[in-house]
Amino acid sequence: KWYDQSGNGKDAVQPASTEQPKIVNAGSLVDGGLLFSGGQTIDTTATFSFASGSSVSLFGVNKATGSIGSYLVRLSAYIIWRLDGGTRRMSLGANANAGSISGNEELWVPIINVDSSGGTGNFFVDGTLASSADEGIGSSTVTNKVLKIGNSNWNGTANEIILYTSDQTANRPALEANIMTNYGIS
Repeated sequence: KWYDQSGNGKDAVQPASTEQPKIVNAGSLVDGGLLFSGGQTIDTTATFSFASGSSVSLFGVNKATGSIGSYLVRLSAYIIWRLDGGTRRMSLGANANAGSISGNEELWVPIINVDSSGGTGNFFVDGTLASSADEGIGSSTVTNKVLKIGNSNWNGTANEIILYTSDQTANRPALEANIMTNYGIS
């Protein structure tokens, strides 16, 4: 169980022991949080919903070792932060590509203003804007969906995932500075 620190009770769990990410590997504590080596996932116990006009901000500390078609975080099929052929991508109707993974622990910060006809998505990596894209969900909405962390192809670690159901653009620099200092990300 990965505990929700907000007090909202949206812990992430995986009851099947064979599908749980590791916190200990070969008798040693995993450096970098939870270790995903393909096939491990955890899902929140409570759900999220986003309609047109919503905003979503995510702060994710991770170290990916590279995968094809893998995702670090997903809300339904509509809002996805993933790797595809080694390229970081934020997907929500369109892709905002953010270049290749560095192999080091990184802070990914996608901030999306969801709109049925096309919103704005900004994708920051280690405090720098990496890409922007129009992000539209069309007539779809994300209704009562769990937050999924990891999938069958994700390889790497996840140290921290912070999800806001609001636009954190104004707070982003301070949040990033705090997170990057805590994890030694430059």
